[in-house]
Amino acid sequence: AHTPGSAADLMEDLADGPPGASGRPVAILGLNADKDLGGVLKGLVGRVDRVLCTSVGGALALPPEPIAEAARALGLEAETADT
Repeated sequence: AHTPGSAADLMEDLADGPPGASGRPVAILGLNADKDLGGVLKGLVGRVDRVLCTSVGGALALPPEPIAEAARALGLEAETADT
């Protein structure tokens, strides 16, 4: 999910979770700099336990830390993963 709309659709699909699962999902997020980071993150607020921020690789990829900082600014718990 790399657009606000697709992130919202994914969260809707995961709303009920798999059978027997408890709690909210953990989001793993890496985006290119030309994507709407704030819009995607807003779709995760209140719907995920935390965001694990990573890089998709390549010249346009955002590093994990700016993704985590943006997530934290929206009140999401966020951590970075080594790529």
